[in-house]
Amino acid sequence: QAFHSHRGDTCIKDSDCLSGGWEYCTDEGLCEHKDIFPMKELELWGMMVVFGALWLANMGGVGGGGMCVPIGILFFKLDAKNAIALSNFSIFLSSAIRYILNAPAPHPLKNGTGILVDLNLAVIMLPLIISGVSFGVMLNMIMPDIIIVICFVGLLSYLGYGVLKKGLILYKKETAAKEEKEKSKDIEMTK
Repeated sequence: QAFHSHRGDTCIKDSDCLSGGWEYCTDEGLCEHKDIFPMKELELWGMMVVFGALWLANMGGVGGGGMCVPIGILFFKLDAKNAIALSNFSIFLSSAIRYILNAPAPHPLKNGTGILVDLNLAVIMLPLIISGVSFGVMLNMIMPDIIIVICFVGLLSYLGYGVLKKGLILYKKETAAKEEKEKSKDIEMTK
């Protein structure tokens, strides 16, 4: 019961909803997630984890929304649908902040004449992004939480495997180049 939200289920009293004060029974007889305040200790820890995760993700140049879904489920006891919505908002917020910070920066390859943000790429990507978001919202509304979580875990596992594989290839390539450089340095020293 700790990870299964009863949000939207019918109830008579608060004990019919998620225990621990995470959900309460409304006057309409439906379970609803607790308000933001007062915050629980687990939520404070969750905020720190979200901040750290998004900070690291943005340093790497990605939105970090994939990390916010499990954090929302584990630390804030959200159901998958609300965790995904919160994740999408965090991606939007981090993208907007990155854009504001990078908009005035000059492009390093254009001798200070071009802007760092490539708006042409955004124009090309925007129709597909909007279509994907619309399709995703519809799927999120009609699919049960367990299917959403299974798809999310499968997608992140597949992407994580690809990143790990690419990282190992780059590591081997860089290690070989470093060893080659050291060998050539040793040969020059012996001459």
